[in-house]
Amino acid sequence: MSARAFASASIALCLMALGGCDKPADPATDQPASAKTAATPAASTEVAAATDSDSDDIPTEADFEEEAEETISTANLESQLDALEKEIGE
Repeated sequence: MSARAFASASIALCLMALGGCDKPADPATDQPASAKTAATPAASTEVAAATDSDSDDIPTEADFEEEAEETISTANLESQLDALEKEIGE
């Protein structure tokens, strides 16, 4: 074997080895298709249940919108804004 052929083969072997090093093992690709589809409905149900329970506990803008429409008007806007700034500053 000539030096040129040996160098070419060595470089090709190194490049092939380096190409596979960066890929982490993906356990999802090791499962058969039936196992993937069986796990999906349960996972989506758990996520939906977690989302529903979390949204009940955290107040959002929509929760306060009706109250704000009743209490804030153009006449008392400045005083309401000052009260909110004091409340946030505390």
